[in-house]
Amino acid sequence: MKIYHIVINEILVPPSIRAESTLVYSTVGKTTELRCSAITPFDTQVYWRRLDNSTLSKFATQQRQIHNDVTQTSLYLSDLELRDFGFYVCVAESQAGQNHATIELREHHRSSMSHLLDTNEVTTSRMQILKRNKVSEPNMVSVKVNSASATLFVSVFHYSCIIVVFNLT
Repeated sequence: MKIYHIVINEILVPPSIRAESTLVYSTVGKTTELRCSAITPFDTQVYWRRLDNSTLSKFATQQRQIHNDVTQTSLYLSDLELRDFGFYVCVAESQAGQNHATIELREHHRSSMSHLLDTNEVTTSRMQILKRNKVSEPNMVSVKVNSASATLFVSVFHYSCIIVVFNLT
């Protein structure tokens, strides 16, 4: 009778994690979600922290198992304040090691549609472009590129539609 000894070597693989977006914009007073996905061995813990180690406030987390070893984690930050903007880290840690992904939460500044150009002149962004290019009315501009090669025609219509036609001569 033969006796066989079976030796099972367990290979420990550290978890891997990635951020779905490394830069997220939001505004003060809003609720925002930061998301990471991790490939996690059975003993992995996934958690969130601030990069500067300051305390997380007004937050909730959610984790869901997508496949056997894939976990999606979300950090929900509610009623954002200026101090909430900065860098966040989602961490996957197991017996085999640790990995992390960093997400920057940046304040989104809404620009107004009108800007003050001169003392009393208010206009839209489109009008600024037309003024900068010295185009005030829809018109046809003809520019001679090279007498031997082509004439370039550029038409500017409403809604900033630009048509370029090459007329080879």
